Amino acid sequence: MEWETFVQVRHNQLVTFDRPEGGFRQPAWRKPPTRRGYSGEITASTRKRIETAVDIFLQCSPKRRVFNPIIGKEQNFQLSFITLTISAHNQVPASEGHKALKSWLQHFKRPWHKKKMSEPMTSYIWKAEVQARGQLHYHLTTNAWLHFAEIRRVWNDLQKARGWTNDYFLLKGHHDPNSTDVHSIYKIKDVRRYLSKYIAKQEYTDSPADPEAGFPALKVPIVLDAKVWGCSEDIKGKKRFTEKIDKWTWLSMKSGTDSGDLRKKEVKHCNFYDVQGNRFKTEDYTRKTMV
Repeated sequence: MEWETFVQVRHNQLVTFDRPEGGFRQPAWRKPPTRRGYSGEITASTRKRIETAVDIFLQCSPKRRVFNPIIGKEQNFQLSFITLTISAHNQVPASEGHKALKSWLQHFKRPWHKKKMSEPMTSYIWKAEVQARGQLHYHLTTNAWLHFAEIRRVWNDLQKARGWTNDYFLLKGHHDPNSTDVHSIYKIKDVRRYLSKYIAKQEYTDSPADPEAGFPALKVPIVLDAKVWGCSEDIKGKKRFTEKIDKWTWLSMKSGTDSGDLRKKEVKHCNFYDVQGNRFKTEDYTRKTMV
């Protein structure tokens, strides 16, 4: 059996590995895995899909300069972390919350118009979580610059239309709660690891004990009646760019390792090359990844 060497492009990393010519083949006697219905749990295969989606998303999100109308000048920008919180006191079903989230996403995916202060949003990843009070909120990461006032206005308009701000109105006399939050990423060193770990985190709740039946208290996964994470269409289902390594790519990687631009880590069956300098930019492969 002949083996071939391939190189795979990741965010700030290259991976080389060997595989048989023609790819791996499963034995005829091995049965395909049984597919279960959607459960809302973060399984091992779900975690792999999340890691791939985050990796490709970051390859599409280079640092750039944007004009900020709030401060009246340009600033460095890469990603925004946005939190959308449901303000109702009564617990809202995840299926209803997901409908509101889809409407919010649809607004920011539209092209610019006279009432829109933000860039069109094409790439994003989101995660649904349950707060300690049992209410839903959503965490979203995007590489589009969104105006914080528009983020809040659109989300509160959607909440008001569904009656989720009525409790707040009885207390404060208006329908504009502080239901959104926006953060930057400049304090996060490893964005890929942070996002992958955060989105793939499985939430648990306490199951009460039953001493008479002999069952102790356990932590069981929180199951929602809607999706717990998602991403934009330009990321969904995409795979990392992988191709058979050629002589010039191998020489370039060897030169990068010798000069210190790449830090090589050897493991069984594959090698990892962490990008240390500016010589290798994995964003250059993004157009190939997105095909």
